Amino acid sequence: MDNIADIKEACTGCENCAHICSVNAINMRKKNHGFLYPVVNVEVCVACGKCRLICPQAREKETTEHRISAEQTAYIALAKDQSIWKKSASGGAFATMAFSWIKESNRYVSGAAWSNRRVEHIVSNDSSGIRKMQNSKYVQSLTGDVLFHVKRLASEGKWVLFSGTPCQCASLCRILNEKERKYVLIIDIVCHA
Repeated sequence: MDNIADIKEACTGCENCAHICSVNAINMRKKNHGFLYPVVNVEVCVACGKCRLICPQAREKETTEHRISAEQTAYIALAKDQSIWKKSASGGAFATMAFSWIKESNRYVSGAAWSNRRVEHIVSNDSSGIRKMQNSKYVQSLTGDVLFHVKRLASEGKWVLFSGTPCQCASLCRILNEKERKYVLIIDIVCHA
């Protein structure tokens, strides 16, 4: 198959396929519980296969450079700054890293934030944006075009700290080339899905 019409329940809603489609043949629709999945208009689709290539769920196992090693490390953290962890749901580790990250110029942070009664990923390089990203949401965050925004920033040599669920991080890794990947620090959070 040359498109992702069969992805259905395996879809994580990253929207990479819709953004990469040069003929706009893919629309994201809501499935059960509001999760997104791609619907392919086969009359418009030119069967180029780009959507399958960029989809982390449609691909077979990643090459060794993207695989997680057998040895993994996990950390539990609590921010020393009480004003940070009191406004955070998981100890304030993300906020502490994000506030520290933007102290240097040309640095951006991307994470989930409440916006118009929904959760979506945003990109910011100031403390007010990071404060919007604090607190747990426990719902799927819409990534929209943020993954490609992060890619553009990295291609311009700007550093980005990206925080997301494992599938969002995998989706970001699918679109970054080797040079861009050097400018992105990814924080993979625990997913409750």
